[in-house]
Amino acid sequence: MPKRVIIIDMIANFIVKKFLPAGIPEFHKIDDVSLLSLISWAQKWPMERTYDTAFAQVFPEKQLTEARPDFDTWFMSSERPKLPIVVREELIRAFRIHMASGRMDVLRLGAIAEKYAKRFMYVGLFILFLFLVF
Repeated sequence: MPKRVIIIDMIANFIVKKFLPAGIPEFHKIDDVSLLSLISWAQKWPMERTYDTAFAQVFPEKQLTEARPDFDTWFMSSERPKLPIVVREELIRAFRIHMASGRMDVLRLGAIAEKYAKRFMYVGLFILFLFLVF
């Protein structure tokens, strides 16, 4: 996992709060593995630790061993891995906490940059063409 740089987080936080409108993620479009990896990135934890913590938050210790499948088995399953609904809701709750604290602003800025990158590229090529011709 790439290491996060605090100064980049601070700059992204400033840009997002100053210039971008408030946004709400569409959780129904995010699959369980992606949601788990986003929370792991925000927590600076490995995915397996985030997986174990999410299960531990919603299941009592007596049920935990039978409710939680092994992470490697779950992750490598041939179908799209699915989490129980209560575990997914716990991850969504963690996502909202990280959004409120500003840790997801870097990702939000990256999503906006991806959305407009092609437009910026075409404008830049047009300006370069004008500069070279005239």
